[in-house]
Amino acid sequence: YTPNLISVNAGPDTIVCNNTPVIPLTGTVAIAMGGTWTSSGSGTFSPSPDSLITSYIPSGADTVAGSVTLTLTTTGNGGCAGSSDYLLVTFSAPPSVSAGSDTIVCFSTDTIWLTGSVANAGGAVWSTNGSGTFSPEDSALNVGYVPSVADFLNETVTLYLSTYQSCYNLVDSIRIDIVPGVMVWPSDTIVCTDADTIPEIGSASRR
Repeated sequence: YTPNLISVNAGPDTIVCNNTPVIPLTGTVAIAMGGTWTSSGSGTFSPSPDSLITSYIPSGADTVAGSVTLTLTTTGNGGCAGSSDYLLVTFSAPPSVSAGSDTIVCFSTDTIWLTGSVANAGGAVWSTNGSGTFSPEDSALNVGYVPSVADFLNETVTLYLSTYQSCYNLVDSIRIDIVPGVMVWPSDTIVCTDADTIPEIGSASRR
């Protein structure tokens, strides 16, 4: 028994926008002399389907169908059985995402509630330029942001909502301005955030 060492890799599945004119392909083979590309659709390969590194030009029918399978089959196998691999190209409308409108909150706000929306994507993830946390999780569109002490002291924070599993990544942002108010210090002293000094009140006794 002689194992067949011929292998082929067509590349990973991909998502492209439905107006993408050209899809670059980079196939690889081992042992075999080369490979040939074929399509389940009606597009064409340029410069040639017999080049491992080539491009696929989808047809209008490919785009309407929503996906196309591209197969790479080895050639020049030296009497051994050939091998094939395929990749799935999915056509998608361009994504859209909204993080909501900029807003102002009071210094005493514990949680800032967010309502994001996304279309033509697998979902979206929240992130911050501050150091607060998202609850219950950053991948939920409707989520609460819990500002950190640093966020409060900076009096502003920007939150970002980024799409994933879309034909390209799209980001929207929302600015949160925090209105200064009162702050409880570890000593339980309440002072205004614009106070120049923090009064200290204590007592002493002699024995």
